[in-house]
Amino acid sequence: MSDPIREWRTRISLEKEVLAIHLPGCETWERGQDFYVDYRMETTEPRGVFQLRVHASPQYPCAQPGLHIISPKVLWLHGGKTQLNQLSGATHAYHTAGTSPDGRVAICHCRSWSASDTIFEVFRKGITWVRYYLKHLQTGKTIDELLKLEPPETQETTRGTAT
Repeated sequence: MSDPIREWRTRISLEKEVLAIHLPGCETWERGQDFYVDYRMETTEPRGVFQLRVHASPQYPCAQPGLHIISPKVLWLHGGKTQLNQLSGATHAYHTAGTSPDGRVAICHCRSWSASDTIFEVFRKGITWVRYYLKHLQTGKTIDELLKLEPPETQETTRGTAT
């Protein structure tokens, strides 16, 4: 008979190892059986810091983890008059999945989740999202429009820098 708690702990240990190799500097913690990972990404154009957070519930890896932009809390759209945080619900144009109860933008990071997917892959999508968000601020094009302009292989190969 399987022990779900032991299996969850084994999977979380594996996730920590993968993150230590591919995204050193991630901060991880647990609250009960909820697992959290924060990753700080420094940007140069414009200069700034984005903090991304993955939350894996006790049902992980069978249940898809959440991905939120923790900092900056307010994400402005091109032109600075509208907040991405204030758009209602999920948006295809900006690849968001709504907001958390405290108003943080949730990033849509996959079409279909599989238990073989990893938290590292979720962060890769989050890092890519931040880069396209910054391009949106410069050009005014939505993230979806920008993604359609570039070949898929360039969308998946971006990496951030841990601080």
